[in-house]
Amino acid sequence: MSKYSVIKVAAYARRIAGLFERFTAELQGKGFNTAAFITKLNADADVLTSTDETQEHAKSVQKNSTSTVEERTAAAYRKASNALKSAAGFFGKRTPEAQETVRLRNGVANESNAAQVAEFVRSSLAFLTTHTAALAAKGYDTAPRIAELTALAGTLVTDKNEQMTAMHNRDDATDDVLSERDSLYDYANNTLNGAISLYDGDPNANFVQEARTIRLELNTPTSRGEEPPAPAPAPAPQPPAA
Repeated sequence: MSKYSVIKVAAYARRIAGLFERFTAELQGKGFNTAAFITKLNADADVLTSTDETQEHAKSVQKNSTSTVEERTAAAYRKASNALKSAAGFFGKRTPEAQETVRLRNGVANESNAAQVAEFVRSSLAFLTTHTAALAAKGYDTAPRIAELTALAGTLVTDKNEQMTAMHNRDDATDDVLSERDSLYDYANNTLNGAISLYDGDPNANFVQEARTIRLELNTPTSRGEEPPAPAPAPAPQPPAA
């Protein structure tokens, strides 16, 4: 598993592809056909970047979905609680019906829990429906409240389902990007090792020195966490004198 960020790994792969491009003639002379590797490194870096963007979008959708659930959960609890308080007021605070509204409100252990609030809304609906005639006799028309709470109960279920879907999509996207990051890092690193080995351990070869620079910069973050600029291209290798 790579310890590096997606941005770093994608840049690492592109840097290695650029290195291979600059030393293509020299590497080919050593029996290494770089073309396919250059294409794959660049293509896989593009795919990784795209997958990372998909993950970021999934995270944004999940965050917005969670915010929606939290806001509507709070609104649903407040409206259901107020409906019960209104009913208790019409019945009289010392009546059994008023005591029932207190029991229902106290039954919600977590007002921010969508499942608990959805159940509370349904219980409040049942209470209002059961006592519709008695409340009407006291001058309280429950129809608007019942209609409002019925809509809220359905919305909470839908919102919660969408939130769970968004969370699963975010998790899947994260798994995808981490898998692609690790695969690209291994491929780029192994390919670079193979190319370095062609120089028979010569530490002074320009290719080997540039390869080491690329690896060093992979482990050296800048102050803003950005990738350092690519080094100036080395002079093109010259053919041996006749």
